[in-house]
Amino acid sequence: MTPHPDSALLRKFFRAVRLYHDLASKHGISDIFQDNGGKILQVPLLVGLRPLPSREGDDAVDENGIQYGLKSVNIDLTRSFSTHHHMNPAIIAKYRCVNWIFAVYQGIELQKANLTTPGNLEPYYQRGHDKWHADDGKDIYNPKIPLKFVEENGALIYESLPAPEPEEIALLEAQNRRNPPSGSRRGAKAQRPSKKWSCGALGSLPSSNQAAARVKSRVASGSAVRSRRSAK
Repeated sequence: MTPHPDSALLRKFFRAVRLYHDLASKHGISDIFQDNGGKILQVPLLVGLRPLPSREGDDAVDENGIQYGLKSVNIDLTRSFSTHHHMNPAIIAKYRCVNWIFAVYQGIELQKANLTTPGNLEPYYQRGHDKWHADDGKDIYNPKIPLKFVEENGALIYESLPAPEPEEIALLEAQNRRNPPSGSRRGAKAQRPSKKWSCGALGSLPSSNQAAARVKSRVASGSAVRSRRSAK
């Protein structure tokens, strides 16, 4: 079979995909195209967390051992976040123990991320709990959380950075060749933290404002660099 004319273009930019894969492999994520692997790598790193690549449990952990779940939405398609296909009291009890990061994408571009504590989402948890009992124990299929609610009740911890320039990608390639990622290309097994935070320890995130400040500083710095480049 004859390759499609666009195959040459695919080969040209696939080098950047390999860089992404190598970084994911370093963090124990074996496939950026499956199980939201690319997002589970991208979002935690940008907000100062460490990805947890296991398919079960939470998605990221901070320096204090507190774990976080990750949900994402593509606003080109919808403006609400999915939850669980079989929502019931057991799942709700589990969700009540989690701090969530809600990532907002437009296409493949991450636009922003909001962070919520269990208390922020309690109205939805209580509503689901009441509905399950009112429906004689019938599981609720994927109740949605509106983006507007997340924006109004969560803490903004990330806003999008300028896209990397081609020379920045080339620099990353050179650095990667000098310092290749450890482990096999299929992904090194990441060590999960031994400390699992209890529900009683949740309720406030003192680092969220600091994270937001760091992100805004990087955004401002990146914008200044691009302005200087444009002036040259």
